[in-house]
Amino acid sequence: MNIDLWFILHKEDFNRPVASSDAYVVDVRRIYGLNREADIKERANLERILGQITLEDVRHAIRRADEIRATKLESDCFMVDSVACYGNPDFSLHNFLKIVLQDCGELKSK
Repeated sequence: MNIDLWFILHKEDFNRPVASSDAYVVDVRRIYGLNREADIKERANLERILGQITLEDVRHAIRRADEIRATKLESDCFMVDSVACYGNPDFSLHNFLKIVLQDCGELKSK
C-alpha cells in the first residue's frame, strides 16, 4: 500500500519484498529518469512522474497489482476491520481504479 510501488507497477513487474517503503525509491528514480538524489515526493518530480504515465500504463499497473494479489495465500493476510491486508509487496488502490475504469468503459470487466 505504497504510492512508490504503484508508480513502479505502471512501468514494470515488481514482486520482491522490501524492508521499508523507502526501498522503492531507487526503482522509481530509475524508471522515471530522475537523478539519484531526487526527492520523488517533491512537486516537480511528482509532475514529471505523472507526466510519463498513460492510460495504458494504468491498465498495466492494475493487471500487475492483480497478479501480485493472486500470488498471496489467504493465510498470509491479517484483517483490519473487514479488509484483508497482506505483506509487501501488495496494493489495494488498484481495486478502486479498476472499478472507475470499468464504469467509464476504459477497462473490460472480467
